[in-house]
Amino acid sequence: MRHFDEYHYLIVNDDFATVLDQLAALFCAGRLRCEPQSQRYAVELKGLLEPAD
Repeated sequence: MRHFDEYHYLIVNDDFATVLDQLAALFCAGRLRCEPQSQRYAVELKGLLEPAD
């Protein structure tokens, strides 16, 4: 536990249902990070960012 502050997230396992919800949110947030999303939606972003005529 001495190194908990070296991590980006802290989940305390005191209620199993809450922990499952927190882990699900964490995995979802990881998939929605900007870099992977910008690669996944590169074509769509390019179309949105092009100046309108």
